[in-house]
Amino acid sequence: MRSSATRQVAKLRAELARRAHPRHDLTDAQWEKVAPIVSRPPKQRLGRISAERAIINAIRWIQRTGASWEAMPDRYPPRSTCKAHFLAWKLDGTWARVCRVLALPPRVPSALPTPRAREPRRSS
Repeated sequence: MRSSATRQVAKLRAELARRAHPRHDLTDAQWEKVAPIVSRPPKQRLGRISAERAIINAIRWIQRTGASWEAMPDRYPPRSTCKAHFLAWKLDGTWARVCRVLALPPRVPSALPTPRAREPRRSS
């Protein structure tokens, strides 16, 4: 009986870890605006169809936190997929259009203040 309950708890925890964080991820209204920009017709897709919405959420997480791709949580698609999409979208201007539609700056500045250079001491 305990092993069954333990498996259920582990399964529930894994499901919760995969769920989106609605506070930070795209809303349905935002996705409706962004989908036509990033979605490709089925004939242009190569291999497995990626979930563009989850990829955008992952890219936004990276930009919001300032973390590296390696630190990306498991709830998002593989980091290599997200990074490849981001680089391609950045090169062809798609990411700039996504940011314009969402009214976001293309790059989120660091929250930390930049250090100021020390002024040289004056000798009396």
